[in-house]
Amino acid sequence: MDFSNSLRACSNSVLLAGHTIARTGRKIAIAAADIRETNPFTADAVGIGDGAAAIVLAECDQPVAELKFETTFSFEILDTWRKSADQFLRMTEPHFRFKYGFSDVVTKTFTNFLKSAGMTPDAVHHIAINAPNAKMLLGMLKRVNLSPAPNTLRLYNEIGNTGVSFGLLNFLAELEAAKIGENILWLDYGDGANSLLFQKKAEIDVPQIEKALNEKIYLNSYDQYLRLRNRVKTEEAVFEPFTSAVMNFREKAQNYALMAQQCKTCGDVIYPHERICKKCNTKDNFGLVPIGTEGKIFTFTREYLFPSPEGVTAAASADMTSGVRLFLQITDSDYDRIAVGQTVERTFRKMHDAGGFHNYYWKFRVMG
Repeated sequence: MDFSNSLRACSNSVLLAGHTIARTGRKIAIAAADIRETNPFTADAVGIGDGAAAIVLAECDQPVAELKFETTFSFEILDTWRKSADQFLRMTEPHFRFKYGFSDVVTKTFTNFLKSAGMTPDAVHHIAINAPNAKMLLGMLKRVNLSPAPNTLRLYNEIGNTGVSFGLLNFLAELEAAKIGENILWLDYGDGANSLLFQKKAEIDVPQIEKALNEKIYLNSYDQYLRLRNRVKTEEAVFEPFTSAVMNFREKAQNYALMAQQCKTCGDVIYPHERICKKCNTKDNFGLVPIGTEGKIFTFTREYLFPSPEGVTAAASADMTSGVRLFLQITDSDYDRIAVGQTVERTFRKMHDAGGFHNYYWKFRVMG
């Protein structure tokens, strides 16, 4: 099910998922992502970012966090918007957006939440709010006598507001920082606000928000950013990549789930898929096994001739944990420091728009 056309789309989906799970007991995954364009030469561009986050909700004995209370408040106001034909966001005057939009709405939502839940502000140990920018966040918190958490300001300073996914990113950052038993209040703003109170029940094995922030790589220049976002004209590719909707559907286990074949006769693991085992010559007698998420670089290449917004196209063959040697492009890495033996993880990325549709596949990202 898709939720869109609202900054509260993510928290709305969490609320619906919670009620659905209570009735059916199903496990539900929620993914939130957003890209919002602003004029690159305005002050607003500094506070806007792209981002995505995902969580899984279910009834289980050992959850990381438990949803304890919720409220919702709707208030229509034209403060930030974008028509279907617009490339860039449109915004009203900042003081109006803060006073009559974000600050008033979130303050009322917070006050109503405390009253409905029968709680005092001291019972809220962590608060996650998707404010339009850090200045508005600090102004709103001052109105309710609260202080921002350092990790919250870090998201604003290092990523910027990522739209529909920003509330979830803030919540996950606070969840990672919280101690077991502490309460985290997620206030999600957008034509009103939703409030969701969670209590932390268990530690997170790998804090993903902290990991992502620590592993970030800075672009070399603003020009490189504009090229990556297709804001400036670059050299056209010399060929049109091949694609096929039928092929993508037929080979989704191989290409999207990245499943290798394992021969049921000799146990050899093969990728890409074949009909005949190269080790024992058995025909059409395979099962599927995961390739694995990590591997070690066996060999690599850097290509400077092929047109690329980054100026270089890197690729590597890596020995995966399954035993498969996988060849993929490399992304989000310092290409000058790629070396044999480095650990890489696979990440799902858009490749091109051949055939008139978005084509996705996997790439490597150097870890550490």
